[in-house]
Amino acid sequence: MRWESNSFDTYWRLASISRPTDEDLRQSLSDVGYDPPKTRAREELVELIQADSFRFIAYSRLLYDELLTFIVDRKLPFTVVSSLERHKIGAPLSFARSKEMLVETLIDADRTRQFTKLFQLPTELRDRVFEYYVSDFNRDTGLYRPSQPPLARTCRALREDVLPIFHQLCKFRVEFTGGLLKRASMTTGTTDGALRMTDTAVAFFSKVPSMYLRDFRTLQAMFTGGRFEFDGAFKKRFISAPLFLDVSIDTCPTICRILENHAKQSPQNQVQTSDKGLVFPVLEDLEVAMNKAAKWWQRQAIEDEIGKLYGKKEIAFAWA
Repeated sequence: MRWESNSFDTYWRLASISRPTDEDLRQSLSDVGYDPPKTRAREELVELIQADSFRFIAYSRLLYDELLTFIVDRKLPFTVVSSLERHKIGAPLSFARSKEMLVETLIDADRTRQFTKLFQLPTELRDRVFEYYVSDFNRDTGLYRPSQPPLARTCRALREDVLPIFHQLCKFRVEFTGGLLKRASMTTGTTDGALRMTDTAVAFFSKVPSMYLRDFRTLQAMFTGGRFEFDGAFKKRFISAPLFLDVSIDTCPTICRILENHAKQSPQNQVQTSDKGLVFPVLEDLEVAMNKAAKWWQRQAIEDEIGKLYGKKEIAFAWA
């Protein structure tokens, strides 16, 4: 099951299932190894698909004895099991139906299952739970000014545990604008304005508590306005589509120190902005480098300019 589009408050939601037929639902389940009985209602088929999205155990794939073991280990009511055993002796109930009833028992138990001892787990195990939780939020397209994930909004203790991992593992998109190149300037490659962060990007980072700024690891810079790319030895063409650049700061101690210093200098999260409206030091450096390289708007020129700031061995580039 794919996730919703990366709008600010839908990135964590499951995608809605758009009016498929019952046969389509059964085929989707069959593709992931399920073989639901034809007696299953449509609502149950949808629920099974969503359960697979959550990576719940596929009980229908287990053997009969394995299902019994699950029921015993989880200390579920034995009335169903005892009834099944009596039916097996009298043989009025088929083996397939017996197994189906065991599966239904476990699925019903999952619907009401609760875990109330999260904070009793060691920190390392809790971190693994949170890493698994945010892993589905990461994608090739960076998150665009996302809201905090729902688990982080539950209580302060969870927020302090979840947000650092959310910022470290996910990619965040930052949009730059400024009309980088004009079509009329293809012969000279001159710019028609300085590159700057969009107001929405400024607003997002200005609201991030300073204590979390140091946790960001991967930024996806999106540059609008088009670019020139060489086509052949001396020919170049203008491309109006946006350009995306992933900048990994996980292995760049220089940038991490800048982030940490910025966080220390802004204990009340009083964002210091320049005339260009910048709030994030790494992005400010990136913006400067992009403006220097904007004359020809080539990828190599961009990497060279950023490499001058931090060293090419300390920063990773990925183009899309």
